[in-house]
Amino acid sequence: DTPPAPSPPASNATLLGLAEQLAVVEGWRQGVNDALDTIWIVICATLVLMMQLGFAMLESGSVREHNVVATLAKNVLDVLIGTLTTCAWAFNL
Repeated sequence: DTPPAPSPPASNATLLGLAEQLAVVEGWRQGVNDALDTIWIVICATLVLMMQLGFAMLESGSVREHNVVATLAKNVLDVLIGTLTTCAWAFNL
């Protein structure tokens, strides 16, 4: 009854294989993080646009009937200017 022989130390080939696998996993993880960041930005942008619609309805209900079109046009212009400004500056940061 002899004790089992100790396992041999890891060879350089095994360590290089593990390093390659770790690099693959890190690359995959970075891709998932980028996708989650993009999804979060899209969700937040959708919520902001929904708030803009709600505010347009609130303003439309607060003015006389003949001023509703002007109020909605102002809100559409607000969204348009905000979107163009974001595209021009925020994505370049």
